[in-house]
Amino acid sequence: MARSVRPLVRRLTFYKWEGIGSEPLTDWPAAAKALRSLPDDVDRPIPYGDNTVDVTVDANGDKDHPTRLTVMRLRSYEERPYVRAPGGPMRPITMRPEERILDATHVAVWSDGYAACDQGGYAPTPTSLALFLQLRIHRAVVFKDLFDRQLVQRLHRLQGITGFAFRVSHADAVQRELDAATLGPIRGLFQHLQGGTEQVIFEGNVHVSGRGRGAHQRILESVSPGEVIALVGQAERFYDTFKVRGRSAGGRVEEIDLVRERLQIEQRLPRAPEGGHLPDPNATFTALIAARSQLDREQRLVQAVISDVLATPP
Repeated sequence: MARSVRPLVRRLTFYKWEGIGSEPLTDWPAAAKALRSLPDDVDRPIPYGDNTVDVTVDANGDKDHPTRLTVMRLRSYEERPYVRAPGGPMRPITMRPEERILDATHVAVWSDGYAACDQGGYAPTPTSLALFLQLRIHRAVVFKDLFDRQLVQRLHRLQGITGFAFRVSHADAVQRELDAATLGPIRGLFQHLQGGTEQVIFEGNVHVSGRGRGAHQRILESVSPGEVIALVGQAERFYDTFKVRGRSAGGRVEEIDLVRERLQIEQRLPRAPEGGHLPDPNATFTALIAARSQLDREQRLVQAVISDVLATPP
């Protein structure tokens, strides 16, 4: 009996893109042509945390069709994983020294200011794409998170914060932000770890006590909902996880995941024909375009709220 192959679950996540700086990216088909002209050699990938990032072009796009890109997070030959069959010894996977292990994200970018990618597993985010574009073709762009208006309304209904939980990965989310002096009191601790070979993860869970008289009414009085909302625009850059728990006007406690509850559609995608933990590229780009059409029909895209204006009540 043939073994069935399970599809991969991906979150098709949408962003608003904007060219920035003295050399803003405004023409994606032209950017795609510039990327195609780069030499495909060992010096092409850029450093990114403990890994490197490379970008390839699937389609240049035009005013009616999105530019299609594949963003790859690469690991070196020395970091290749081991495999083992039952009863056998452990051994590293077979690969050539010049080959790289990779996780990939497929990105579709439309000329009208929207972009979408498939997220899941260890796939990179559009932040790594923006850095690659800046370093390799000298064009600057930022991808801003989009939130469904209903989620924003939930945030603004909170009367008080009862707790929050976060997870920060030193290598992937923090090291490249240290010089920006934006990490507050934990910045000094991360600086001691900068340049180290260890993978360091910080996790925290801050909440009011659930015991004693009046526990059901307690909130973190020193943290306002407005301050938490202001963090939303930074959530993906700094945090792997950032969950907020708050009390609404009726006393109900709600939990909101500021990283995962963005404007997105969950989709099951077929695996690449070669197998492995990668969705089929053609099916993925088709799904991204179909998801864009769905959000347009439902008017969710045009009504979405950009992360950097969340502090203003809808």
